[in-house]
Amino acid sequence: MPDHIEPAEFAEHCRFLNSDALYDAGMTPGEKRSTPFPVAQLALTMPSFDVDCFSWEAHILVSERLRRTMALPGEIVDYFPVDASASSATPRSLNYMIMSVAVTESISRAGLGDPFIYEPESIDIRAVPQFPLFRDEQYLGSMFCSDAMAVSVLESGCTGVRFIAPESRDFIRPMRYRTLRGLEEDAGWDENGERRPTLLVEAVS
Repeated sequence: MPDHIEPAEFAEHCRFLNSDALYDAGMTPGEKRSTPFPVAQLALTMPSFDVDCFSWEAHILVSERLRRTMALPGEIVDYFPVDASASSATPRSLNYMIMSVAVTESISRAGLGDPFIYEPESIDIRAVPQFPLFRDEQYLGSMFCSDAMAVSVLESGCTGVRFIAPESRDFIRPMRYRTLRGLEEDAGWDENGERRPTLLVEAVS
């Protein structure tokens, strides 16, 4: 979530009015849905909320701007309608839909890693993906994308999306992520509670 959004305030002002129906319908990551999915009734009553992508109750919501930027065909993602009539004007104007990534690839090396625990060492970072956005067959809970997709979204200015390097997703090593400058490393916070400038690890010409 971008720094200007206070997580506690967001959690207080976001809910699905038909949460139970969405839960009962279920969602299987990495597969095309063959049965109807309820229209999510989103009540996001935070007037300043203008984020293009966020997750709520295990569902990923994406704005019209982000969908247009990614330009993903129907065989890669499913989009499900959202009724935001109970939301504030700004989030309502973003025309959110729920996104489900419907394809998988195998970029985790066989025999390495626990299928229930994400282990960065098992990911082949040299793999060339077939799809611009996908889930890994072993780690269905994580989404991966091509570098070209990351750059396209970054250039668009869409918010709420961070492209974390697979090798730094164990929350032990410093987090590294793709930016328009290249690969940057999170430098944490200073003694005054201010975020330190990120460190450029690998520049992209």
